[in-house]
Amino acid sequence: MNNTRYFITAIVLLLFSEFALAQTTTLNYKQKGKTTYQLEIYLSDEKSNPIATASQFLASDKVFFTLKPNAQSEREYFKESDLEDELAGLALYQSEKIESIAAPMALLENKKITRLILSYPKSAVKLWEPFVFKVREFSADPIKLEESYFDDYIFYQEQMQLQNTLEKEGKYVELLDLSFELIQKADSSLFFKRFSFYETMTQTYPMKAITSGIETLMKEYAAAEESLHKSWSRADLKKLDDLTMKTEEFLSHAGIFITLKPKSIEAQKVINATRQTLAEKQALNFQQFAAKKTHIIENGSFDQYQYRLFIDLIYKAILQNSGFVSVKQNLSLDKPMDVKDAENLEATGWKTSFEDMLFVLKYQQSLHDTNVFFTETVVNNLQNQLANQSKPYYEIILAANSAVKGTEIFMELMNQAIDKCPVAEELSQMELLKLTYSLTEEEMPGSIAGNLNSGIKKMQESKWKEADFSFELAIRQFSQFAPAWYYLGYCEMKLGEVFSAQSRIDQALLLNPHYLTPKLFSFGILKEQGDYAKILLLSKESLAIQNSYLINLWKAEAHLFLKQYNEAIESIQQGCLIQNPNHESAYFLLGDIYAAMKKFDLAREAYLKTQQINPFESNLFNQKMSTLPVIKP
Repeated sequence: MNNTRYFITAIVLLLFSEFALAQTTTLNYKQKGKTTYQLEIYLSDEKSNPIATASQFLASDKVFFTLKPNAQSEREYFKESDLEDELAGLALYQSEKIESIAAPMALLENKKITRLILSYPKSAVKLWEPFVFKVREFSADPIKLEESYFDDYIFYQEQMQLQNTLEKEGKYVELLDLSFELIQKADSSLFFKRFSFYETMTQTYPMKAITSGIETLMKEYAAAEESLHKSWSRADLKKLDDLTMKTEEFLSHAGIFITLKPKSIEAQKVINATRQTLAEKQALNFQQFAAKKTHIIENGSFDQYQYRLFIDLIYKAILQNSGFVSVKQNLSLDKPMDVKDAENLEATGWKTSFEDMLFVLKYQQSLHDTNVFFTETVVNNLQNQLANQSKPYYEIILAANSAVKGTEIFMELMNQAIDKCPVAEELSQMELLKLTYSLTEEEMPGSIAGNLNSGIKKMQESKWKEADFSFELAIRQFSQFAPAWYYLGYCEMKLGEVFSAQSRIDQALLLNPHYLTPKLFSFGILKEQGDYAKILLLSKESLAIQNSYLINLWKAEAHLFLKQYNEAIESIQQGCLIQNPNHESAYFLLGDIYAAMKKFDLAREAYLKTQQINPFESNLFNQKMSTLPVIKP
């Protein structure tokens, strides 16, 4: 062996004992007859000291291995001939041969070579793969480094301890976040994937976070569900909704885990199963809640005051949509309630029940754009009680469903409702809904609708002058719209401008001869003037166009005041009662007719009929009955 090939440093070494922690192997390097000679190879530092701690190894950017004779060596030191001959071909192998960065460094003791140090750059080796030394046909058992010798070991060990702490504390979102962060770092670390705890950190802990997080949320859901089943309150139902959203947020967060490497099929199954379970539970809970809250309108009858009241309030809420904006696919039940109705609800103790029922109706409709407010059960229950309805509840509720869907059957249903309607204000709302149902932005630009709706708002506040101004502006913009003329006339009548008001009403009728609202308004003016002959004439003309309950009622009243009693009775029996046999107004008028004819028994019978129809309104009944002669026993 040439001395120039080896840098020989004379170092006086202290004798040292073998380190139990040294990572060591033996290599057969020479065969003489039956005798095999070997040497010891161990992981060391640059001075041949065995590596005892990971920090020692991590401190250097090189990997050192020391070769030294052992009990099976030919001698206790190496001769130069050993280095030139037997050890000349010694090499380190992993997946391929690894070249040393320098010639072996020889260490001397008593002028004899007792150690050889081999050095390799860490960048040239794979620390996680076994180190195998070979010389000729001889191969040493592999040396495998402990993972604590790898870069980032301490960092990832600390991160795993943090994962463990978060898991114990039940901080599952934080545990997921940390796990995601660590998984994302995996590709940028040479060593992370080589650690024995890599799968624990990237699979076990994320799965614990997902399964334990879901388990915790589902326990919370179960407790809220139990509370709902006791109270059936919207607050508890909302809590379930909130928990469902909270769980979905967690599941979405957990879903990121599936998009990263390594993917987990098990996690995907757990997430999917949880979503399905929650969806089924939510659907069932809402179905049970809805069944309780809508039971009255699905199964009630008009002889129950609560059913009658709830249906009437829904009916009024639908009519409150009337305005100068189309309700086609845009109808709402979120409309202000009349003060008297609100007080009535409060007094009966049904305010919460009614609000819960409205909530269910609106929620059902919001589930899908094509859904309707009223189920087939509600509609069928109304249809089966058509003979008992005092107002066109069935037609209006069916029309509301039609409006939500945007179907043209709405117009036919509104015509039927208008014919049956016994209340002038409600008829006016129905006509406006009908007239504006299909209005488009092109037909009525927003600026015009804005002026018209502003006028309506001012009317509701009794600000007649301001309302009058808004309607005038609208007419200047859109002069062919009959309702604008009618409302302008209405305002001017309130302002005492009788003659101009009448001309506005006439203009509304000229533009739309079928428009009943201004006709009914004109009848009111004529009644104040005592001109029943003209009411009779106009009512006959109107009935030739449309057979309305209210027009028939006006006709009967005109006949009564003209003392044409038989004709008055016929108008009620063949007109009003054909269109709507269940509203008390026709029977009150019929009683008045019989009273005028001095047929007091028939008058009493007619008045009593109003109480069969609506026993909850008795003031007018008592007034009428008090005018009849007392029957002597």
